[in-house]
Amino acid sequence: MTPTSYPCPLPGGGDAEEYALVFDQERPVRLLVVPALLDEANKLRRFTVEVMRRLDGAGHDCFLPDLPGCNESRQYLSQLEPEDWATAMHAAARHFGATHVLAIRGGGLILPPALGGWHYAPVKGASLLKTLLRARVIAAREAGREESVDGLFNQGLEQGL
Repeated sequence: MTPTSYPCPLPGGGDAEEYALVFDQERPVRLLVVPALLDEANKLRRFTVEVMRRLDGAGHDCFLPDLPGCNESRQYLSQLEPEDWATAMHAAARHFGATHVLAIRGGGLILPPALGGWHYAPVKGASLLKTLLRARVIAAREAGREESVDGLFNQGLEQGL
């Protein structure tokens, strides 16, 4: 297991170096691991790395790139869109020469479609969106503001959040 980096395209152009955890011995099977998204990424990090250790032991190279704005990234999450994460996963797949993909939970929403592979416990984007909206409503309530899931959903459709 080695930490390394990959060139990640930035929304405004150019590249930034993002970290990646890799098991790389230049073997024929090269698996890009697309992490779970948001809080689930933190909750499943140990599980994800353990799966990678076992795949390495079975003779497969594995690459777990950081998403821009997450983990050790210097990018600001507030300035990124989900498409930026998908672009980052495409760039990581090219950089590491991935032959297959393993997407974990919401990672299936941003994986490179040209790679065959597996989805572990996939979730739908609508489910993730509802969870985020509920969290925002709770945070607003604690801050003394009134927001509703429906109101936020409509605002997001009209002008973004």
